[in-house]
Amino acid sequence: MRYLTDTLRGLLILTIFIVSSIILDFMLFKSLKSMVILTYAMCLEIYMLFWIYIYVFLFKQYLKPKANSSIYNWLDNTDNSSLFIRDLLDDIPAKDFMFNLEKTYNSILVYANHDVKKLKMLRAYMRSISTESSWQAFNRVLLQLLAGPVIVLLINKGIISKIVDTKNLELINPNFIYTLNFITIGAVLSFIIFIVTTELFSNKKRNKLIEEIIDACIEDLR
Repeated sequence: MRYLTDTLRGLLILTIFIVSSIILDFMLFKSLKSMVILTYAMCLEIYMLFWIYIYVFLFKQYLKPKANSSIYNWLDNTDNSSLFIRDLLDDIPAKDFMFNLEKTYNSILVYANHDVKKLKMLRAYMRSISTESSWQAFNRVLLQLLAGPVIVLLINKGIISKIVDTKNLELINPNFIYTLNFITIGAVLSFIIFIVTTELFSNKKRNKLIEEIIDACIEDLR
């Protein structure tokens, strides 16, 4: 149900943008009586429509926390895996090397209530995060690398020519289209780099250290 709601919300945003663009184009042509300006505006709006689509349906999911409606969903969601660590340690000021390690060690023991079983479950969870391979993480976003060039190709070869009259399209400076293409591909690639970097490197060192400290806790309680 949540996915359906998000999709409907995204479609509503696109619909509002399309209707607003049509009204704006009508008012623009009525006031300026210029097909050149109207053609520029329509081309820009087509690209903006795809920029909104890319954000709403491809990248927005990476920029907001995912709700866990059940334990089944939660088990496959590692995006917020380190939140319990943040709650545990974020309010403790960092001091010297040994103080930081001892404080982390003691905080984990208290969090697990000095229970070896809870520590083992916590270790299993942290290990499942640490052992996920970089290749698996990269594969999740690999297909999105094609989004920028494919979208630019669709816009240039089909959509603009179908919406904007070819004669009017010839009035547009080619550099204007090149600039919009560059912005589109640049935005997509920037998002991809951000996602890949986050997937491959975010929290890796911290999670591995927490896993090792949990192992130490278990050994000391045996």
